[in-house]
Amino acid sequence: MLDLQIFCWEDVGFWLFEIQEAHDKLRVEMSRRLPQDQHWHPPELGLLKLNVDAAINTYSNSIGIAAVIRDGEGR
Repeated sequence: MLDLQIFCWEDVGFWLFEIQEAHDKLRVEMSRRLPQDQHWHPPELGLLKLNVDAAINTYSNSIGIAAVIRDGEGR
């Protein structure tokens, strides 16, 4: 039983390392694609601004959607 537990923990450590490496590579790649000076611009006085985003996870067949509505003061 002890050998199985050691193997499982070694396997978990390996996968955590792989996930961290993939995350680091993706973060570097994304930082190259996106302009560094992106920020939110308020709408004109009296108008509202709708910002939306979505993500799809094909492995779990799930999606996430978010929306934010703000006025010219960011509220």
